[in-house]
Amino acid sequence: MSGHGVSFEVVERDDRDIATAWLATCGRHGKFVGASYEETEDKWRQHVYEVTGIAPNPMGNKEGRWTP
Repeated sequence: MSGHGVSFEVVERDDRDIATAWLATCGRHGKFVGASYEETEDKWRQHVYEVTGIAPNPMGNKEGRWTP
């Protein structure tokens, strides 16, 4: 995925220290926010697919994930 490397970070946690908001940054292409890692990763994967026609494989929990 040349030019579409991504980094993820937790931007919010609840009072039990559980991540409730994630941010994915795709180089200079965009930022994607979601309530879970998987939701956020899928937004990035959709972005990459729209631009390149190839979706990166999902990481994390694979159940119920977006597929092209």
